[in-house]
Amino acid sequence: MKLNEVFDENFYDYIQDEMRRKVYDPDEDRPNTDTEMHIGDYVVSAFEAGKLSYEEAKKRLKEISASPHDLKFWHMELALANEELD
Repeated sequence: MKLNEVFDENFYDYIQDEMRRKVYDPDEDRPNTDTEMHIGDYVVSAFEAGKLSYEEAKKRLKEISASPHDLKFWHMELALANEELD
């Protein structure tokens, strides 16, 4: 079997592009640790623990959200946590 029969140029190019992208992507290169947590997770956890009311948690999530999309995501997380507590 010859190399050109099994060698896929498109796949090779794809792998090279992925490697180049990850070299410059800090999210991919950063070591994975359990010490980092988004502030929204803390707010939702505080609600689940009873340290914040539902309305207080919504207010804090609004303060920390960077965009309307981000706010919607955290409101959905809070609503899910509220449903699980019922």
